[in-house]
This record gives sequence, C-alpha cells and structure tokens, in this order.
Amino acid sequence: MNFLRGVMGGQSAGPQHTEAETIQKLCDRVASSTLLDDRRNAVRALKSLSKKYRLEVGIQAMEHLIHVLQTDRSDSEIIGYALDTLYNIISNEEEEEVDDVEEENSTRQSEDLGSQFTEIFIKQQENVTLLLSLLEEFDFHVRWPGVKLLTSLLKQLGPQVQQIILVSPMGVSRLMDLLADSREVIRNDVEEEDELESGDQEDEDDESEDPGKDLDHI
Repeated sequence: MNFLRGVMGGQSAGPQHTEAETIQKLCDRVASSTLLDDRRNAVRALKSLSKKYRLEVGIQAMEHLIHVLQTDRSDSEIIGYALDTLYNIISNEEEEEVDDVEEENSTRQSEDLGSQFTEIFIKQQENVTLLLSLLEEFDFHVRWPGVKLLTSLLKQLGPQVQQIILVSPMGVSRLMDLLADSREVIRNDVEEEDELESGDQEDEDDESEDPGKDLDHI
C-alpha cells in the first residue's frame, strides 16, 4: 500500500483536488453513515469514479468496500456496487481507447496496478473466502460481479488465488455449482475461471517435470 501511495504522490496527472476530496468524503460516508441508503449511494458514487480514478479509489476505498461485503450482505444492491467497484480497481480491462503513443505505457501501468491491488486483496485470505461465499447468492446483481471479480483475481495472480480456493471450505464445490447456473453469461465466466486455473496448473506441472531446463543456457 505504501508503494501505491508513493506512485500516486509522484503522479503529475492525478485527479483534481476536488475529485480527491470527493473520494475521501465518499469513503467517510461508507465508513461512518448509519443509514443504509446513504452508504449505498456512496458506494455507487465510488463505482462511478473507480474507472477514471482507479488508483485513488483503490487506495482509499478498498478496505471500506471489503467491510461492506462483510456487514451489508442483506442488501444485494450495495453488495453489487461494492463488487463492481473492486472489479474496476483490480481488472486491467480498458474501455476507453488510448492512442498508439500512450498505449504501451498505459497497459504496463494498468497491469502493475492490477497486480498490486490483487496482492493487497488476497493478503488476507479471508477476503477470497468471503468472495466465494457471496457466489452462493443467486441474485444476478451479486453473483455476476462476484464471478467477474474472481476471474480478474485469477488473471492477475492465478496460482496464489487458486491455492486459497483449494483450502477454503467448500471453495471448489461453490465454483462447480456455478456451472449449473441457468444464465449463460455466468457460466461462460466460470468456464473462463476453470481455464485459467487449468492453465496455471499446467505451467506448474511443466516446471516440475523439467527441473533442469534452466540449466540449458549455462
């Protein structure tokens, strides 16, 4: 997290002061408001800012968003907003077009951010376990963003996330249950997760089968 704060401090093209203040105020509302409607509106606003101000929202809001997942599970709407915001923070998918000159640097920076935020998220393994438990919710507005977030985590740090899933209670069976979901978009994302996990396992198997391959260049 200190690394990310250092990156943000060194950026010359960060958000304007008013946007930074807005993000902080929204985080304060999520953390302290006793009214569910107010917390929900604050999380929805963070979601709307999380693509343009990905770094700043990630640094200031991730902890609060995880807390929302833990404490507001009875409200599918705020859970969906929180999952979508976490996905925007962690995912490297770019929706806006970037010109050719900036594309390479933008992609590299995006990948670095995704990896760093994924590390922060999975450092507490119970965060992944919490996400897996949310996938039991049939509500589309919870299950789909949850599946997308898990897929993004696997894309970033597949082997580490996979190990957490394997040791999580009912982790694998929860993913298998999703394959029976009647909604095609969810099944497709779950199948992508399975392909990512299989690919990571194959890479590990290749390395273990040929331990001397790195000696070829000596």
